[in-house]
Amino acid sequence: MEVINDSDIQADLIVRETQVVTRLELSQDFLHPENVRLQLEKETRVHPLDIGALAYTIRQPQKNHHLANLPWLVDESSIMPSRRKLLVKLHDYVVTTGHNDKTIDFHLKNFIMIVTWLDEHGYTQTFETEVKARGAYKAYVDKLNHQLKSVALDKISPTYANALQLSLMKLLELYWGEDVSNEIIREIPVIKFKRGEGEAPEERKVRFATRTFLCLARGFKEFVVDNKPFPYLLTMPDYECYIFPSNANACVTPYTTSEHAIYNYQEGRISTPEEYIAKSNRKVTIKEAKRETEKSTANLTSISETPHDFNRLNYAVLALNSYMQLFILMTGIHRSELIQLEYEDNFAKEKDLLKNDFRAIKFRAAGREVAYHLGNRKGLEIFKEYIQLRNWVLNGVKCRYLFFTMQRDGIYTGKFLKVVSGSVYRVYNGLKGKYIPSSFKAMTASRVRKYKTVVWNELDVEQQVIADSLNHTLKTNHNSYAVSSPDRQQAEFALYWESAKAASKRIPIKIVSDNDTSIASGHCDDINHPDAMESNPPIEPDCKTQFGCLYCEHYLCHADEEDIKKLYSLLYVINAVRDMAADFNHSDKLLLELSLRVQELLKQISEKSDEIKSLVEATKEEVMEHGLLTPFWEFKLQRYEAMGVVING
Repeated sequence: MEVINDSDIQADLIVRETQVVTRLELSQDFLHPENVRLQLEKETRVHPLDIGALAYTIRQPQKNHHLANLPWLVDESSIMPSRRKLLVKLHDYVVTTGHNDKTIDFHLKNFIMIVTWLDEHGYTQTFETEVKARGAYKAYVDKLNHQLKSVALDKISPTYANALQLSLMKLLELYWGEDVSNEIIREIPVIKFKRGEGEAPEERKVRFATRTFLCLARGFKEFVVDNKPFPYLLTMPDYECYIFPSNANACVTPYTTSEHAIYNYQEGRISTPEEYIAKSNRKVTIKEAKRETEKSTANLTSISETPHDFNRLNYAVLALNSYMQLFILMTGIHRSELIQLEYEDNFAKEKDLLKNDFRAIKFRAAGREVAYHLGNRKGLEIFKEYIQLRNWVLNGVKCRYLFFTMQRDGIYTGKFLKVVSGSVYRVYNGLKGKYIPSSFKAMTASRVRKYKTVVWNELDVEQQVIADSLNHTLKTNHNSYAVSSPDRQQAEFALYWESAKAASKRIPIKIVSDNDTSIASGHCDDINHPDAMESNPPIEPDCKTQFGCLYCEHYLCHADEEDIKKLYSLLYVINAVRDMAADFNHSDKLLLELSLRVQELLKQISEKSDEIKSLVEATKEEVMEHGLLTPFWEFKLQRYEAMGVVING
């Protein structure tokens, strides 16, 4: 092997022999895990990730980017036995987690960056003893807090600092286990940041998005496929507007704030010289005005006569993206799978689509067969419209993927690429302040899955068809799914309030106690001996999960700041899980009563005294408004947000 002397590190660095494996192959036992590199899917990472190099405390990546496909340089004498155990834990994590390759790559890069900092700052013993691990963890958190306050180039945001701290917490848990890692990180605060609202979309917003994308998709499909001239009259749900060639002021809508003097938006034509002068924000002569209007008229005619003109293709892209968003709204497909869907020739043949069940179109996604329900013939109609537009845009060029992007290099190059996951919802950015309000949030798959019924109702899908497509009865659809929007959820509280109120009164509330154990949701007077206080509780008591504690005979609560914050943190996580749950009906039945039970318990605590009531109100603002959770629930929430977890009873 070649030996490289690096004077900066003062070590003999070598290029070692390594073995490149896939995620699946990582499940086997390796005699020397330090020589293993992980190859994720090429679209996520071109070159293998050298996780094996973490076994050496002295290492560095290849400095020349042309050698990025080679292993890291390492000092063989710096290998540590505990690092082999760390690598095995990382292998198990990669193999068993449900994360996609992009998420795996994100976490592993964070792990590598963090361990590199620890090694470079004297904490090479982090994985030797719990005491060393706690010292390393404290030092790293101190470093993050220092960067938060820094005015230098190394300053970082609270959100990023929080993510890095949680990455180290996750790494410690993988290595040491949950119980030991909780002791390691004990009493060291998690860096806080102000969360977004995280609200679930209301029914009216889902309907608005569906109608908007339907009008944009169909309107601009007609415009490009039928070669309609500029300016084009676009009909939207609540207004009409003339569309001019793409620029910052292509149209005037209820959401726009500026106009271009050269266009008469009301009548759909180029302004007269007099109108141009009157609307200009600078002094213009009649001669200049005539020249500008004549030039714009000629340009408009030229563009309108060219079917695949750059300006027309801009609206073709908007139509493609609008149909893609409709597909997400109709199916609830996640973007990671959406971008893998492949095109098949039979999509253009109605008889093939109708052969079995036209509502469940079968697709290929990276070699796998998947089926998605489009609702009814209306959904199929929209899908076929997209295929027609797709064929017009491709203009005879073959493209493997159902959805694609058009490559641009100043102009459109005629090449078509696979959609990048991060750009799936980017269409919303271009629509804001033009076709939708500037504050409108993207309807991501995780937000709309529970509202498929709302979308299909907007598309006039029959109720029985909706119920059949969602694999439940018409009664279930009416009782559960048809009333799932936040603006209707208030009515559901009455169903549970009395039972939650009665049950919470059975939970002891104490001012102080020395004979119990502190737990994440309060206190327990007989830890590790769960005993349900009622038959068939929504969540079975389990001392490991903490969610079922409020249904346990041994649960009790202190009327102090510590337990009040624990309860509000639990409530915050419950609400977050309800918002992110893919199976809305299941998660609400499971968590709604628990949420009410927590709220009623907090109400009873407030009634102990005016002083405690003030404490409850202050803690509520701290947690529910600013998202400042206890470390335990902060860590749990981060994991749920990353995994899209639904809690099972």
